Amino acid sequence: MSRIEEAIGRLERIADRPICFSRKEELMEVIAILKEEAELQRTAPPRI
Repeated sequence: MSRIEEAIGRLERIADRPICFSRKEELMEVIAILKEEAELQRTAPPRI
């Protein structure tokens, strides 16, 4: 598991807790950005 995937998991667990809607919305945006970045890293050709 990459560090980005670990961070996503931790943030998702935080988002599952009772927090105000606006903070949860912001947190979900950050999670989406990290998921996009993790996908780019998985599909990118290896660097030489």
